[in-house]
Amino acid sequence: MSDALARVHALLARDPAPLSAGIEIVEASEGGVELAMTVRPDMVNSAGVAHGGWIFILADTAFAYAMTTAAPGALTAGAEIRFRRPAYAGQRLRAVARVERISGRDILAHADVFTTAPEPIAVFTGTGRVPRSATGATS
Repeated sequence: MSDALARVHALLARDPAPLSAGIEIVEASEGGVELAMTVRPDMVNSAGVAHGGWIFILADTAFAYAMTTAAPGALTAGAEIRFRRPAYAGQRLRAVARVERISGRDILAHADVFTTAPEPIAVFTGTGRVPRSATGATS
C-alpha cells in the first residue's frame, strides 16, 4: 500500500461524518484521491433527488484527503460547489479530487463528482492552508 493510500485509510477510519455517509476509498496517490458513495433513500430530498449536502460531503472529503496526501496537516480554508445535474437514490457517486497548486502554505484543489456519465454532476473547488504548527515554523 502506498504512503498516500495508507494516510487516506487512516483518515477515514477516524472520520465519523464520511463513515456515516458510507464513503469508501477507491484509490489515492500523492495529491489525488478517488472516493465513492451510493446514494441511499435517506439521502434524497423532497424533490426526489440526492440532497446537495450529501454530494458536498463526498466532494469535500475527497478534496480534504487529496490535500492531506500532498500537504499533511492542511486544513480547509474555503470551499464552493456547483451542481450541474441531479443524482438519485441507488446511484453510485465517485468523487475525483486533485491538488492543483501548492504555494507556500496555501493549497488549491478541485473535486469532480460523477455518476456513470462522463460529465460531472458537481464541481467542487477548495482552498486549504497548512498551519504554521504543522510545518514546524515558529513565525
